[in-house]
Amino acid sequence: MLKINNLSVFMDNKKVLDNISCSIPAGSIVVLLGKSGAGKTTFLRSIAGLNESKKGTILLNNKAIQQKDIGFVPQGFALFPQLTVLEQCTHPLTKTRNMLPAIADKKALDLLTQLQINEFKNALPHQLSGGQQQRTAIARGLCIEPKILLLDEPNSALDPQNTEILIKLLFEYAKNGNIIICSTQDIDLAAKIATRCLFFDNGCTSEEITVSDKNDFLEKISLFFEKN
Repeated sequence: MLKINNLSVFMDNKKVLDNISCSIPAGSIVVLLGKSGAGKTTFLRSIAGLNESKKGTILLNNKAIQQKDIGFVPQGFALFPQLTVLEQCTHPLTKTRNMLPAIADKKALDLLTQLQINEFKNALPHQLSGGQQQRTAIARGLCIEPKILLLDEPNSALDPQNTEILIKLLFEYAKNGNIIICSTQDIDLAAKIATRCLFFDNGCTSEEITVSDKNDFLEKISLFFEKN
């Protein structure tokens, strides 16, 4: 269980997240929805420990979150320019998880194959398309098997076929008791993957719903954007 209590974030003396509280059970896929600038990325970065000027608590199973518990796939992908596709995935496994190189290679190649990017395993980021870079970043995030996977617009550069592959991977990952939190502007993706949804408006969560019916969910999304 991920528990966020009274989370507020300040930037340049301005409050950009205002007193957010929520509880997210294991196995959830939570989608963050809201207009640009509503606070979704700041919320993800706060969970990842990348915002220093914040108040409130973020606990995983009633304990402070450890960096090893978090996998973050940012919107800009944040790939290391000097590392190949394969090395992007194996580097955190061998350096921070002390995994043997051969085991790390096998693990990474399996994910790269699932994401249909294994043929580019020896390519550097500048040799890849935007979609290939995004799939590399997703593979790196999944490779370390974090308890909480944070995704910021994870299919922004993906075509429909690769988006469907991503959806399948996310469902499988959540089934193992992991938590996925995804910010997206893609309403169709949200409707397909969300088990819960947080609506953001001006740094606040204005509504939280549990998703049980896709049509009902789409109707609530439409109403939210009409009001905001």
